[in-house]
Amino acid sequence: MEEIIRLDKELFIFLNTLGTASWDGFWTFLSERTYWIPFYLLLLWLLYKNFGPKKTFLILALTLLMVLATDQLTGLIKGWTQRPRPCF
Repeated sequence: MEEIIRLDKELFIFLNTLGTASWDGFWTFLSERTYWIPFYLLLLWLLYKNFGPKKTFLILALTLLMVLATDQLTGLIKGWTQRPRPCF
């Protein structure tokens, strides 16, 4: 188990060092929730325009259901594996 944890830590550090300072502003921009609002509004409008109100509602309801199921399943698996997010 210690070998797996060591390899996991090395992989985490390797992936974390792939970025450069020149990309920091871009990733910070993408991390801000408010900047995504126009994208989601455009997506909602495109769904409504292409599929109509009934299918748009169905797509949104199924998307919400999938998000909720994924969230619950993730929490369940994290509880079983006792593997929190790495913070090295």
